[in-house]
Amino acid sequence: MHLPRPFQTTSFRLALIYAVLFAGSVLVLGAFIFFTARSALDQQLTTRIETESEALQAEFRSGGIDHLIMVVRDRARSRTTTALSYAVVGPNKELLVGELPLTSQRTGWIDIDGGENATGESGNAERLRAFVVELKDGVRLAVGGDLGQIEEVEEAILGAFGSAAGIVLLLGIVGGFALSIGFLRRVDS
Repeated sequence: MHLPRPFQTTSFRLALIYAVLFAGSVLVLGAFIFFTARSALDQQLTTRIETESEALQAEFRSGGIDHLIMVVRDRARSRTTTALSYAVVGPNKELLVGELPLTSQRTGWIDIDGGENATGESGNAERLRAFVVELKDGVRLAVGGDLGQIEEVEEAILGAFGSAAGIVLLLGIVGGFALSIGFLRRVDS
């Protein structure tokens, strides 16, 4: 297949090389922003969960299990789309209050798949990161946050920088074509 004459010029090839290099730099910048944003959002979620867990542990120490159940119930009732999820599990592994689906006896950081998403829809289950601590007398407290919010930001960043790289390539090709046409007109006259 023979390319049209404007695509065979050196000016077009140079413009295409510059466009590819610039698009590559846009993608490198996008990757840097992607990983920086992911790390910052992950750290922010971790800090929120740890802070909330510490506050609820203090509520337990000051008022006991009944007070903790009341506090968790109040926080779960006023849950918004950016709120955390909770669970208080009794010594016999029964869920006393909350909505976190705890199936493991582990403590510390765990990832949970399942449950309703932040808007209350069960069709699109959320992925949660939870911090589980053992309180006295076999009671466990879990505080979790939705990882889906971080994934949404990641998708937005990837989409934006992917589109930007595509636009840069398209503009480079169009600009190179226009330069080639201008160059060929001068040569032909």
